[in-house]
Amino acid sequence: MHPNLILGGVIPEGALLLEIDPRDYQIAVDAAKAALARAEVELRLEQGNRVVAQREWELLGDEVEVTEV
Repeated sequence: MHPNLILGGVIPEGALLLEIDPRDYQIAVDAAKAALARAEVELRLEQGNRVVAQREWELLGDEVEVTEV
């Protein structure tokens, strides 16, 4: 914070009045990136599970009887 940023203080034109501490925002960005990475891993796992289930279904072929629920 500029030292003259007080009632009646004179501040030169273009002077930096205050600076926001970016740490809280950086923590939020880092947390969002971690959540995205976690979601991408979960997506890849589920895509792999889908492939396995599809192959199992194909291997079973006519051995499985499909019924309406």
